[in-house]
Amino acid sequence: MNCPLTQTIQDCYTYEETLNDVRPAILFHIETFGESVLKF
Repeated sequence: MNCPLTQTIQDCYTYEETLNDVRPAILFHIETFGESVLKF
């Protein structure tokens, strides 16, 4: 797990979980934005 040493394992786990949830949403927005740009 990539996290600052000052963080507890629990914080690190929550951080990783949040990244796993957010990453697909960000990629989806990037793809949608790219498609809308290509349409112009």
